[in-house]
Amino acid sequence: MQAFQDYYPEVLAHCYGCGRNNEHGHQIKTFWDGDETVTHFQPRPEHTAIPGFVYGGLLASLIDNNRGQPPIFSPKPPPGISACRVEDRGFFLVA
Repeated sequence: MQAFQDYYPEVLAHCYGCGRNNEHGHQIKTFWDGDETVTHFQPRPEHTAIPGFVYGGLLASLIDNNRGQPPIFSPKPPPGISACRVEDRGFFLVA
């Protein structure tokens, strides 16, 4: 299955968060899971703020890249989906 970002036109494929043409970016990929979109991302060591925690800017970047843009370029939305509503649900774990 191809990610939404795989369908972005070349002119939009340089995004730091999801652009396939940005070798230094996050390279995130978003997929349909039923009527929701899902993105998985594994932080790298350089994303560390303090041991065991990523820096807040990374979280903001990941949220920003999934605020409705991916579904706009989705080639095959699930049946009945003709518009999207963006809902931020942030979960932060504290040890």
